Formats: sequence, structure tokens, C-alpha cells
Amino acid sequence: MNYQELIDYLNHIPRFTEVKEDLSLMENLMKRLGNPQDQLRCIHVAGTNGKGSVCAMTTSILLEEGYTVGTFTSPHLIHFNERMKICNEAITDEEFSRIGTKVKEAIEEMIEAGLQHPTFFEVITACAFYYFALKKVDYAVIEVGLGGRLDATNIIKEPIVTVITPISLDHTSILGDNLEDITGEKAGIIKKNCPVVLFSVKDSVYNKVNEVSKEKNARLFAIDSSITMSIHEKSLKRQIFSIQTPYYSFRNIQTSLIGDYQVINSATVLLIIDVLRHKEINIKDSSIYRGFEKVVWPGRMEVVTRGNRIYILDGAHNVDGMTNFMESISNQTKLPPICIVGFNKDKDYPLLLDLMMKSKVFKKIIFTPICSPRTLLPEDLYEHYKENIAIKNSLKEAHEEALNDGKEGNIICCIGSLYLVGEMKDYLDREGSG
Repeated sequence: MNYQELIDYLNHIPRFTEVKEDLSLMENLMKRLGNPQDQLRCIHVAGTNGKGSVCAMTTSILLEEGYTVGTFTSPHLIHFNERMKICNEAITDEEFSRIGTKVKEAIEEMIEAGLQHPTFFEVITACAFYYFALKKVDYAVIEVGLGGRLDATNIIKEPIVTVITPISLDHTSILGDNLEDITGEKAGIIKKNCPVVLFSVKDSVYNKVNEVSKEKNARLFAIDSSITMSIHEKSLKRQIFSIQTPYYSFRNIQTSLIGDYQVINSATVLLIIDVLRHKEINIKDSSIYRGFEKVVWPGRMEVVTRGNRIYILDGAHNVDGMTNFMESISNQTKLPPICIVGFNKDKDYPLLLDLMMKSKVFKKIIFTPICSPRTLLPEDLYEHYKENIAIKNSLKEAHEEALNDGKEGNIICCIGSLYLVGEMKDYLDREGSG
């Protein structure tokens, strides 16, 4: 297959199976590929919010130490290739085509044997593991797609560390409608005798992870709200902060990732690094500081400037993410921002829109559908929202409304689905700010 044929193939693969009871299908696929995941030293990251940022920061620090690092995250913002990177460089079209062809051949063998076709995410995950093993990366930083226990990435047998970032209610129709059930699914990545890193301020989350860790004889390294965090400077360009925990102490860390919640993500990353150091993996303090300073994570409180206009793009799509975003944005500008927002149907959009409206953070909220078959459409909105927010049928129309309604001092935010964030990035690159 050439690149376009591969993309067409991926776009026609089902996103989910109706019932998934185990990882046997993924295991069968990987066996036919030679189990490349078993050749990798993996850092496996689950959670509801922050797991992508944690992956990006951890990768950046390891790169500064001179290691070759493969990073697998999802979803992509613009191009499929963004999901799998080595040393922060996305896989090339040519390599993606070759690897995708190899994986497709293995799937065809499965189909001939009477097995079900793997899901979209299982195929993409297989490509990433095969690619990283082929390139013999020193470390692979792997982000869980959904949940943990039954996620395609969970075929990793012996990660060097498993990580669980803050957990909140999300994907409740799949993972459960309470924190304990959701935590249980995410704690499914914990492996026997492998250390676990956890950041949580919720007792129910800690208790469940602690319970699973004990069952697996996996040492738990946990931090919570009792840590000391001080933000010394924050702007649209950077923030500088210090963190002290029972495990470590770092002062005056600088990063371009803005948002108060990134300090929490940084605390998690520092604990990951501390665990790796105890495994005699060499990581100097200077690499840690440089890694934080150089890290880039598109679409997460990302600041984009076009002419005199400032945009902030963020994939806030659940209550915790939205709350964190609004708290971070509320003191970043003198004039209230204008917000373009879009969600998938499976999100609790009434709760999220109510949260946005009651906060009084935004001058105006503009709703638009996203480029996804699962998008929430204008006709799906309750009348209450149709009366109180602007409704547009496309991102282009929503953007024009934001420009017409705001002055240059009004930041334009684009939040909700990461698919919308990717669409906005692509739109700004092609069209400019007008």
C-alpha cells in the first residue's frame, strides 16, 4: 500500500467492537508480527487527564539525556503520523506505508483463519510497537487509548514503570459510572513486580490503585495534594514553578506548557524520573530542567499567534479538564476570551456547557460541529443552549463570528474535542486569522 491507500484503509476500520472481553485478538495480531512489544522498554501511561502531557514531558527529559525515545499518543490533531514519533519526529509517510502494509498482511492471515478484524486503535497500536522495535528505540513512552485493562496497549508484559495520572468521570458508558470502577479499569495496566506511579487527590482512586498494586506485588509511588507546589511566574509564554514531595525537591523549573494543571503533570513526571533513577537509569538534573524547558505538546493550552490575534487551543472535554482550563485562562487576559467549542455525542455536554456559562469566564460561547461521525450537532442541543450561545454550522463560520465579535485584545479559545483543536490548527495554518 502507498500512504493514501493506508489512510483509506485505516479510515474504514471500525473504531470499537461491540463486546471486548480480553486482549486475545490483539495478542494474535502481535504474535504474527513477532511480538515486537516484548522487545521494548516501556513507560506505560493511563489516566483521564494529563496523560498526553506526561508522555510529552517524560519523552523530552529522556531525549535531553541522549536516549532514543519512541512516543505513542492519541488522537492525532492533523495527520495520522503524529501518533507515533521517534525523538519527537513523526513517522514518515514512506515508513508508515511499509509498516502498515506489514500489519495489514498479518491481519489478512487472521481473517483467513476465521478471526475478527482488529479495531482501528489495535491496528495503529500494532504499527507503533512494530515501528519502535524496528528502530530499536532505547525507551518507548506509551499512552493508553481508553481505560487500561482492555486497551490495545496493555499487551505490554513488563513495563519498566506504569503511570496513572489524575482520574475523573469520562467514557462512563464503557468504563463505568463511578470513580472506583473507572480506576479499576485504568489500574488494569499494573503488572506484577513493576513499580506504579500515581498522582491523585481522591481517596477512592488511591485506595483502588493501592489495592491492585498489593495484589500484583507492585510497589506504589504516590503523591497527592499534600505536596508543596509554588508557581513563581506564569504568562502566555511560560511558567516557572517549584515542587517538593517526600520523594524529591526541584526549584525554578521553567516550561512553555501553560496552565496551572501542568504543574501537577510535572509533579507526576518528576516521580516517574525518580523511579527510573532508582532503576539505575542515568538521568541528570540538567536533563530534567532542559527537558521541561524544551517540551512541546500541541493542542493542550497551546498558544498560537496570527497577526495581532492570540488563540489558545485545548482539548478540554470533561469536567476536570474544562475546570482546569477555565481556571488557567481566567487570569491570562484583561479582556474576556471568546470561546469556540465542539464535542462528540458521548460527552456530557449539558454539564460542560453549564459549567462554561455559569463561570462567566467567556465573553461569548460559539458552538460548532466537529469533523467526526460522532459529532454533537446543532439540532442535538437543548433549547436552553440555543438561546444562550451562538450556533454555527462550521468552524469557518464560528471563527468569523469570533473575529467580528471581539477586539484584538480578546483571546479566541478553541476547546472541547481534540478533533476540533486539530481542525482549528489546520484552518489557521491554511487561512490565517483573517
